[in-house]
Amino acid sequence: MRNLKLILVGFGVRGKQWLKAVRKIKRIQLVGIVENDDKKFNDCKRVLKKGEQFFKSVECLQNIEFDCIILATPPNVHFNQIKDIVSKNIDIICEKPLTESFKSSLKLKEIVNDSNSTVIVGMNFRYLNTSKEYKTLVDSERFGPIGYSSFRYIRNRNPYRDDLNKYPIGMTQPMLLEQTIHHIDLMRYCYQSEIQDVTAQTWRVPWSSYEGDCSVSILLNFKNFHVNYIGTWTSGWNKFSFEWRTDFQNGVIIQKDQFSDLNFAQLESKLGLIGTNFKTEKDAEDLKQIKISKDKSFESDTYKYLQDYLNYKDTNTPMQTNLIDYLKSYAVIEACIESNKKRKTINLEKYYRYIY
Repeated sequence: MRNLKLILVGFGVRGKQWLKAVRKIKRIQLVGIVENDDKKFNDCKRVLKKGEQFFKSVECLQNIEFDCIILATPPNVHFNQIKDIVSKNIDIICEKPLTESFKSSLKLKEIVNDSNSTVIVGMNFRYLNTSKEYKTLVDSERFGPIGYSSFRYIRNRNPYRDDLNKYPIGMTQPMLLEQTIHHIDLMRYCYQSEIQDVTAQTWRVPWSSYEGDCSVSILLNFKNFHVNYIGTWTSGWNKFSFEWRTDFQNGVIIQKDQFSDLNFAQLESKLGLIGTNFKTEKDAEDLKQIKISKDKSFESDTYKYLQDYLNYKDTNTPMQTNLIDYLKSYAVIEACIESNKKRKTINLEKYYRYIY
């Protein structure tokens, strides 16, 4: 269990969150930070400790010894960054999306396969306590088979806030590539099932701060059930609205907050025959909240992600967020883009074939 030497690339919003997680783990030795934005130089200088270095580019790392590198940078630079360092035979933890196209991500996979380096993509929402408990409830089969699900994410995300990244403003599909991919990944993880086909439409709300399509609607067909998904970064109200509901034969799971508030109810069939015809919450079965410690958003999950990475290094147990698994989530996003263009249902089989 030796200490691991790590390089952090990018010191924007996400880079600072990664640094907080790195600082909490004594086994990780930060070698240095790479940042090419002169405006962030002073920020980096303040956080670097004795012996830690500042680098202007990934190219400067050729003669530096390290075990792992975290790419907390925009997706349009990931391809070249990975290409420049893949020969060093290291572990590369990359923020999603890996690239801005499925084709270039597959090309990167080929490059990585021809090296001794490993790429792991940061789908960190899997490490939230709510996600783990959601999966545990599904796995228990206590409610029987899934009938259908709905996933709603309505947010007025102003990209001009100081604590948000700016690069999604000019993306063609900001919602799909930056947010929906997390939700797709969570569904695949919690349901332990792959998506067979999608019917999707994306659009830009006229007053949106984003130049591309900030809104997404998808019908996702899993093996034995469907999910109705809607997500947006532009709203007429600043109140965040999140609900992920899964209906089973004998009950329901409802998550009402992105990082907490997970609930379930057990169906009482006879109750449907008595009382009011359109039952309110007080007339229906009790919705029971599951006691879960609330994660600190983007910090707790990042820390647990790094702990899982250390476990992978110690035991050689593959991380659940490996490159192949990530590409399965990205395949769904690519199918959604095709579905939107062609206005038709797209089967995922051809995309899955490209991955293997």
